[in-house]
Amino acid sequence: MRHVVGAAMLLAAFVTRGPCEEGSGIPDAKTIARWTEQLNADRYEVRESATQELIKAGAAAIQPVCQAVQSGSWEVTTRGVFVLQELSLARDIATEQAALAALERLSATRGTQPARRAAEALSKLDHLRRKRAVDIFTRLGATFNPEHLERDMVAVPLCTLEIGPEWHGDESDLRRLKWLSDVQQVTFVGEKVRDSWLAHLRGMENLVVLKVKQAAVSDAAFADLKEVETLSAVKLLYLPIGDKTAEYLSQCPRLKRAKLIGSKIGPAGEQKLAAAIGADNVDCRRGAFLGITPSAPGQSWFITSVSENSAAEQAGLIPGDVIIAYGDQPVTDFETLTKLISQNNVGDTVTIQIQRDGKTLQKLIKFGAWD
Repeated sequence: MRHVVGAAMLLAAFVTRGPCEEGSGIPDAKTIARWTEQLNADRYEVRESATQELIKAGAAAIQPVCQAVQSGSWEVTTRGVFVLQELSLARDIATEQAALAALERLSATRGTQPARRAAEALSKLDHLRRKRAVDIFTRLGATFNPEHLERDMVAVPLCTLEIGPEWHGDESDLRRLKWLSDVQQVTFVGEKVRDSWLAHLRGMENLVVLKVKQAAVSDAAFADLKEVETLSAVKLLYLPIGDKTAEYLSQCPRLKRAKLIGSKIGPAGEQKLAAAIGADNVDCRRGAFLGITPSAPGQSWFITSVSENSAAEQAGLIPGDVIIAYGDQPVTDFETLTKLISQNNVGDTVTIQIQRDGKTLQKLIKFGAWD
């Protein structure tokens, strides 16, 4: 009895083999026609080989495969739709769009077998694209964390993708960001990051937090963030950006929190952003990081925790300490301390006075950087 490969087995083959990109040589129309005919061959290995060759052929195979699907057998329809599904996941954007359009045209011929198969393929694409994107981003050096908590920005863990110095992909690979429908935070870190990278965020459906750190970007990088309708928080650390970035951020429709550390944003930019999202939701500082958590607001305060490897830990601060002087400035509450620290840069040093167990001690702080 003739062996027929069903949709489930084809899907399993997709997961096992991964992406098939277009080859360097484009086969001629006669060769593609032969492969298309072989989709209905008696021998399984011939049908399977023809399927893979058509995928490798790329855009040149789309139209012939569409014609075969519309007039072919169940086997041809199943394999032909699978070829189009694979090509809609191609690295080449023109091939991807052409294959997707072909599936949509087939699905529009309601009531037919090709229409049902094409509709099934379209319904699977979001899931398949995410699997493909996760595999590619991970292979190229990105890091996924399904439960990352950016504590100073949001209250709950988010699914996060970080692209840092280990990234060895190119910008065309970032086109797959739009396939990551469950990613809620994107983090770009390092000198490889460019303005054009941020343009790829526009296709993301559920992006809540954007973090960019120590990157070679300009104000122009943030011009189109207003098109990311779900974006509610940005954390920009040690970037060569100024008041124009604050203006662009103020145009983001759902932005509720902005932390801008170590930038060139001045009072005018800060005020513009504060007018848009509220002064309490904007945090602009020069860049120094101490690394302590205060007790709840009240008439008195004290340190409740010290961040690991922070400037505070290296200076010997511990939970229970109370900072009472910063250089020659008295400190009466944590808000005052925060304002004083905000005037310092990474690497600056300052002597503070603390109270510990009824004693007054001096500590030398050398400030670190925010993460």
